[in-house]
Formats: sequence, structure tokens, C-alpha cells
Amino acid sequence: MRSFLLLSFLLLILTTQYLSQTPVKGPVSALTPAQQKAMAEIDSLNNQIIKFFTQKDLNAALQKGIEMQAVIDNNGLGENFNALIALTNLAEIYLAKSRESDAIKLFLRVLDGFQKRPDASGAAIAKVTERLGLAYYDKAEYEKAEQCYRNAIELRAKANGAESREIAAAYKDLGNVYRMENKFEQADTAYLKAIEISDKALTKEEKWERKDLEYYQCFLYHWGFRINKLQDMARKWDVFSKARGPSQADRAARVSSGGVVNGKAIRLVKPPYPANGATGFVIVMVTIDEKGDVISAKATCGINNFLRVSEEAASKSEFSPTLLDGKPVKVSGIIIYHFGNM
Repeated sequence: MRSFLLLSFLLLILTTQYLSQTPVKGPVSALTPAQQKAMAEIDSLNNQIIKFFTQKDLNAALQKGIEMQAVIDNNGLGENFNALIALTNLAEIYLAKSRESDAIKLFLRVLDGFQKRPDASGAAIAKVTERLGLAYYDKAEYEKAEQCYRNAIELRAKANGAESREIAAAYKDLGNVYRMENKFEQADTAYLKAIEISDKALTKEEKWERKDLEYYQCFLYHWGFRINKLQDMARKWDVFSKARGPSQADRAARVSSGGVVNGKAIRLVKPPYPANGATGFVIVMVTIDEKGDVISAKATCGINNFLRVSEEAASKSEFSPTLLDGKPVKVSGIIIYHFGNM
């Protein structure tokens, strides 16, 4: 299930680049002429998969992926290094099409294959473990997803370092899983660890594009809704973001002290409630001008299907002007839309 992920998860297809950058270190078994011919076909089909995926034609990509798997299996290439890479791409297509069970089977197959090979890097194994964790997450098998990300953290520590951006991302993903398990204290610790590491590992430019702070903010409001202490969690985020200081080149520095502005609205337009009866919330970051009009609205967190309607509702809302030293000023804040009984 992806409904509570921050916006939609940006699916990055696993091309041969992230795995094949590591040179083959172990002995490479000689392929028969028939297998060599099959490998050429596999390479061609894999390139077509990547092409169709880039064009967002998932059906065509899946068809080529199924053809590719048949070539691999029919020619006894299931343990071939490059064939395993190709199967990972097929698993990604299944994941993109919300066929999580099929994706899990392939990720497990690839993971088993890489773990048996001396030429597969720890980073490669960690990446497949993380993608397996996402598949379990999307299928709402959170205990299995949790174990995957805990394993990935250990693998990343060895392969990339204890303060790498890769391990920070794994901690963030683990936080997402804890959140869905309602393990709020563990989630809080995981998110803060991800932020701490990212503060050290990311460049100044990368900090402007980071997402871990928004994930953390989203989590705090989720936590607040669950325990009926929304305002407490709003203050917790405000204290956290202010403590980082104005010199921090990241998204927390861009969040105004306007906080939650629902109660300041003259007219708070509400989005239509969906017919499917789903429950949850959406956070919309808004900028309000000196007149009290919303001049920008961006949904940053919540149920994917509600993001656009929440943005549209927020953009039509009206607020009392915010005064600073008696003069109206532009201010940023957060509108929270609550759907159903969460």
C-alpha cells in the first residue's frame, strides 16, 4: 500500500548501471554458443524494457520482460550475473504495475542469486534488499518490510559507510515502515537518524532537494492524529525546525512559523470526500499573501488519491491577513485536511 507515502514513490528503474559498475571478481563460467546467443537476446530485450519504461509504456515493458525471463530460464542462465540484473528490471515492472507478489518472487530470486556470487557487491545486495522491502511495504506485509530495511542498514553500513546518504535513505524507509506498524517511538528514532546522517552526507545543493524532512513532518502529524494530540505534534515539528536554525540549507528552514493555519481561515474550502470511504489526511503547504489570499498550494504528504483535490481546495481558501509590527506580511503555513475516522 502506498497511500501514506510522501506523495508518490518515484520509481527508479534498476538499469544495469548500479550493479554492473562493480567489476566481476570471481571466475566466470564459459557459456555455450547457444547461451552466448541467448545472452545477446536478453541484452536486447532488457534495453527494450528500459526504453518502454522510460516512455511509461508499462504493458509493453512487461511483455518484453516476460519474454526475457523465458529466454533466461530456457537456456539455463538463471544464475548468470547479467541475467540476474535483467530479472531485477522485470521485478521493477511488476512493482510499478502493483503486482507486488510477482515482484517479491523475482526480488527473492535475484537476492538469492547475488548472495551466492562472490562478484556481487554488498551495495548491489543492499539495493535489491531495499526494493524487496518496498514490495513488502506496498503489499502491507510490514513485518517483512521492516526486516528487509533492517538488513539493508547493516549492508549499507559495510558497503557505503555508517554516515552515507545510502544508509540515511534506508533509515528513512525503515521509519516509514515503523509508522505503518504504529511503532511511533521507533519511527521517530529512525527518521531523526536519517536526518542526522543526511545533514552530514548531503551537499548544500542536495539539501534543497531532500525529502527526509518532509517525511518526518508528515509522520509527526500522522502520529498526532493517531493519539489525538495533533497540536502537540505540530509544536514538536515547529520546535524541531526552528532548532535547526536559519542557516540550514534545507526544507526545514523554508517552513514558516505560521504553523497549522486551519483555524486562521475566514473561508476554509474542504475537498470532496471520496466515495470509497478511505481515511487519512493530507498536508498542504500554502503561501498566503498580504491580503490573506492563497497564492501557492502544494500537497506534501498524505493519501495519494486526495492530493490534487486538497491542493485545489486549499488554493480557494481565504485567511485573515497576518500582521507583523502592525503591517500585513506574506506567510507560509500548513493546512491539514482530515478524511474519515483516522
